[in-house]
Amino acid sequence: MNSLTFCAGKDSNGRLASRSSASAIRDSSYKSWSLTTDRCNITARLRRNCCTAQALTAIAITATANNCSLPVRVIVRPNKWNTWSESNFSSRLGLTVSLDAFSLSLVNKNIDAKFAAADCLGIDLNPNHAGGLFMLVVMHSHATEEQVRSVCQRIEGLGLKAHPMPGANRTAIGITGNKDAVDLGVLESLPGVSECIPVSKPYKLVSREAKEDDTVLRIPTPSGDVLVGGQHVALVAGPCAVETETQCLAIAERVKRSGARLFRGGAYKPRTSPYSFQGLGENGLKILSKVRAQYGFGIVTEAIDNESLELVEEYADVIQIGARNMQNFSLLKRAGRAKKPVLLKRGMSATLDEFLMAAEYILSEGNYNVMLCERGVRTFSDFSRNTLDLAIVPAVKKRSHLPIFVDPSHGTGKRHKVLPLSRAAVAVGADGLLIEVHHEPEKALSDGMQSILPEEFAELADEMRQIAAVLHRSIN
Repeated sequence: MNSLTFCAGKDSNGRLASRSSASAIRDSSYKSWSLTTDRCNITARLRRNCCTAQALTAIAITATANNCSLPVRVIVRPNKWNTWSESNFSSRLGLTVSLDAFSLSLVNKNIDAKFAAADCLGIDLNPNHAGGLFMLVVMHSHATEEQVRSVCQRIEGLGLKAHPMPGANRTAIGITGNKDAVDLGVLESLPGVSECIPVSKPYKLVSREAKEDDTVLRIPTPSGDVLVGGQHVALVAGPCAVETETQCLAIAERVKRSGARLFRGGAYKPRTSPYSFQGLGENGLKILSKVRAQYGFGIVTEAIDNESLELVEEYADVIQIGARNMQNFSLLKRAGRAKKPVLLKRGMSATLDEFLMAAEYILSEGNYNVMLCERGVRTFSDFSRNTLDLAIVPAVKKRSHLPIFVDPSHGTGKRHKVLPLSRAAVAVGADGLLIEVHHEPEKALSDGMQSILPEEFAELADEMRQIAAVLHRSIN
C-alpha cells in the first residue's frame, strides 16, 4: 500500500492540526494517506465506494477509544474537486486505539479516481481527547513537598483523586475520577507545576508515562527492610502450603542460612479440586507469625477473598493475590485499600494488558506498593505444568515502573527445571524469584513435585548472586 505521511501538532485552541510532509504516490487502484501525532493513537481505515462523486470534501467519524467517545472530523480539500455525495460513500472503520499516538489512514479504492499532489490536501483532526482521560501533573524538579501537597489539595478540591508518585528527580501527580475535561490552566498556574499532560495507556498509574523511574519497594521485616526493584533482587522461599509448625520452622531455618529474607507459605490454598488440601487458614497464619518472630523473615502469603485478606493483612508483611484471583476485582480493590505491599500473580491465560489493568485496580485505590509476578501461562505444552513466559519481564519493564517477580516453581511444575529457569529469570531482568522449598517434598500436601530441597535452594541462591553481580545488581 502506498502511503502519504502527515505531521501533526496542536493549534492555539489545543486541538490537533496537521499538514502534509510528503508527496503523494500515484496508484491506479487505491490511495492511502496516514497521519501520526505524538499525543493520541488511533488507527482507522476508510474505504471509498463512489460512483459519481469526484472526491471527498468532508467526512465525520466518531471513534471509540478505551471506552471513551472520540469525535474526529476529517476535512479533505482537493484543489479542483468540489463534490461529494454521502449516499455514495461507505466507510469501514477498523480501530487499533491507544491514546498516546494518533494514526489515521484513508484508503480510496475507486479505480477511476485521479489524485492530486500532496500539497492539495489538508487534513484537520479535532479529537476531544481531554474529557474523561487520566491526566498527569508533572512537578518541577525543585518543587517542594508543600507545593506538591498544595497541588494535591487543589485536585481533591475539584472533586477528583490525586495520586502523588515521587520519582528520582521529580514528582508526578496522577488525576483520576474526572468524567469531563479538566481545566488544565488552573493546575498549570500553581507554584511548582511544570506541565499537565494526558496519559494514553488504559492502565494509568502503573505506566511509565506516569512514572519514568523504576519503583523500589521497601518491605519492613524484623531483620530490617528488604528492597525490591531497581538494582535490588529479592529471593522469596518456603513451602507451597503451611502444613505444620515443625515443617515451617525446619524449612525456615535452612533457607535463612542461604540468605533468603522473605518466607512464603500458603495458609489459604485455592485448589482445583474441592477434595484437595485447602490450607490451615488462620492457624496457618499463626504458624507463619512464629516463623517471622523466630527467624526475622518477612512473610508473603495469599489471600483468597476479602475475609481472608483482613487476616493476611494482620499477620503477614506482603499480601499475595493468586493467579485465579487476578481479575477478582472486589478483592483487588480491597487489596488497594490495604496498608501492606501486594504481590499480584498473572492469571494463567491473561494478556499483558489484562495483567497491568489488574494492577491498576490496586493502585487506583491508593496502594502503590505493588509487585507483579509471572507464574506461567497455559499453553499446549505437555512437558511442563505451565509455560513460563519470561518474555513478559522486559515487556513489563518497558511499559510499567512496577517490579516483577518470576515463579519458576509454578511456571514449570518440575523440580529439575526450577534452577535453570531461575537463572534465566534473573538474567532477563526479574526483580525477584518466588521459590517453593520443602525438606520432605515426597510428603508435601501440595505441589511436592515442584518444590526443591533446601540444599538445592542454597545452590540456587549462590548462582543468583553471581548472575545479579554481572548485571550490577544485588540479591536482597
